Amino acid sequence: MYRKPPLSTDNAVRLLDLLCDDDAFRNEFSVDPSAALVRHGLQPMAGGSPCAIHGVLASKEEFSAVRSQLVASLICSGPFKVPFMFESEQLGLVLAPEAMKQVA
Repeated sequence: MYRKPPLSTDNAVRLLDLLCDDDAFRNEFSVDPSAALVRHGLQPMAGGSPCAIHGVLASKEEFSAVRSQLVASLICSGPFKVPFMFESEQLGLVLAPEAMKQVA
């Protein structure tokens, strides 16, 4: 079974900083999220299931709008517990109370 560990608070905040502000990181994350997390020291190793963005990465504005809720989700259950976690127009669905119960 694949394990997707939670992020530390510092790493969750750093990830959101990068997703909100850094175009180069956003491009890298869109192509290979798992490798981007490892390369930027946000996860200790590439183990676990491969993560992918199948749709369009959410915009900087979308990430900014749900930043605190997404940080809470990342430190509670980790990235990619829900397959479309970082995709455009999906952030609200991922962070809805019902979805949060499913990933907890």
